[in-house]
Amino acid sequence: MLWLVIGFVAALACLAIAVIALRRNRARIGAHVAQREFWLQTGYAHTSLFGAPLATQLAYPATSARDYTAQLPNGAVVRYQAQTHKLGAHRVTAAAWTLTPAELMVGGWQIVSKSRMSAAGSGWVPLYGPTGPVGNAEFDQRFTVFARVPSHAKLLLSDRIVQRQLLQFAEVDLIASATQLAFFDPHSKNLEVATLRRKRRAHGVDHQVAVHLQVRDTLMLLAQLERSHTRQPIMRQPGLRQSRRVRYDC
Repeated sequence: MLWLVIGFVAALACLAIAVIALRRNRARIGAHVAQREFWLQTGYAHTSLFGAPLATQLAYPATSARDYTAQLPNGAVVRYQAQTHKLGAHRVTAAAWTLTPAELMVGGWQIVSKSRMSAAGSGWVPLYGPTGPVGNAEFDQRFTVFARVPSHAKLLLSDRIVQRQLLQFAEVDLIASATQLAFFDPHSKNLEVATLRRKRRAHGVDHQVAVHLQVRDTLMLLAQLERSHTRQPIMRQPGLRQSRRVRYDC
């Protein structure tokens, strides 16, 4: 009888070990599939392995720092860089997306959420003077725009599609120079919202991918507007020479 009990307990233990191993294996497979979908949907590759096959990308060891690059069909290049670190008792991912368009832009402006500016210890410093409101009450309530040439920044940000795109983000910290557009998410506000949504809908759309594509679409739209307005004259500002094609670096 004793041996029967021992055998039964041993069988239960083996079954428990098998179930745990099966769950871990499923988790590994699920993570591998999710990672593969991430690369396929975003078009990213590890910057150091750019151009390498997908299998090589998947075999790259995971680290707390990420550096991904995607080449877009129109010649623009998108780069995503992130670093995960501890902030108190929490782990936070500080992220940044940069878009390098195929053509130079006017640039010289930035837009930031007022919540980001007022956060204690944010370290945020404007590069230019404020431009004043752009004329959309909801937009002006949430954001402040700074620019070297206010008329140019207001012209770009008066676009209703751009306004709707920016209002969808949890937080915005965006800078435009002559050669790049950069979107910063220093406290993972946008990625954090995506993670919460994904947990609520485990079998739904990958919201992390959605954030990457949303940032990319917004930067691409701004780059297109920059290009379309480059040929238009910039209103004369005190101390600036009038030109039909002016470029500024941040």
